[in-house]
Amino acid sequence: MKRLIYFLLIATALGFCCTVATAESQRLHYKMAPGQTWVTIMSTQNEFTFMGNKDVSRNKITFEYRVSKGPKSGWVSLTGKITSMSSDESGEQMDMSKLSFFAEMHSSGVLRNISYEGSILPPMEAEAGEMSPEFATMYEGFTEMIAEAWVNSVFWFPELPDYALEIGDDFEVTQNFQIGSEAGGVEVKTVSKQVYTLEDLSEGLAYFTVKERAVTKSSAAMGGESDTKTAGKGEAIFDLREGMWLELTTKSLSRVEFENMPGVGDESQDMLQITKVRMSKK
Repeated sequence: MKRLIYFLLIATALGFCCTVATAESQRLHYKMAPGQTWVTIMSTQNEFTFMGNKDVSRNKITFEYRVSKGPKSGWVSLTGKITSMSSDESGEQMDMSKLSFFAEMHSSGVLRNISYEGSILPPMEAEAGEMSPEFATMYEGFTEMIAEAWVNSVFWFPELPDYALEIGDDFEVTQNFQIGSEAGGVEVKTVSKQVYTLEDLSEGLAYFTVKERAVTKSSAAMGGESDTKTAGKGEAIFDLREGMWLELTTKSLSRVEFENMPGVGDESQDMLQITKVRMSKK
């Protein structure tokens, strides 16, 4: 009898240890489901320093995502729209609500079959008679370039690791993307890396610190190039029950080096950017 009691005590203790170890490690999954609607509110504050002058701008953008059934288990189809934009900058803003963005998304965050439709410009035929062939080519590719530039903001969700995380563990997200082309008049290439480190697990939430770095190179057909280097850090919260990021806040500093840029020459520009992202289910 004593041996049986001793064995049960050991089994209970081992079970408790295993339970604790499991509770202290978490595998992250996105849990978007067909029929849901999610909303992202992205607020940015940019402080520019150029040729001794400082300028501050604030922007707020709302994205809405409608979730439908994906092509197979583990996948969903997303339709993203920019439903509102506001800025304290003067001047007319482009109506980005005319664009729709589409993607298939896996529970790991892998995106595929990304596309978009719509145009923010009037049909080229209305203006073609007054355009040179070179400008007509640039005009035709402008909407495409703008849409490509927005894809990474609309589908901002980082790809999740394929392993469970314990406090102190991290995972990296590396992205390579290109906007425009030499033939279209403007080409922008960016390589970025973010490192998410799990700092705490509490009440169904995972708390991360974030470090990011990026390098962007751009060139224009009219001449000139620019190199941009960015470094930043921030914090993020992932809701384990909902399977979605609740908040992501980053503060980054960028330096842009211009070379033979028309109207600018060889100059540099510094930019401090604070970005706050809030995600919620509608």
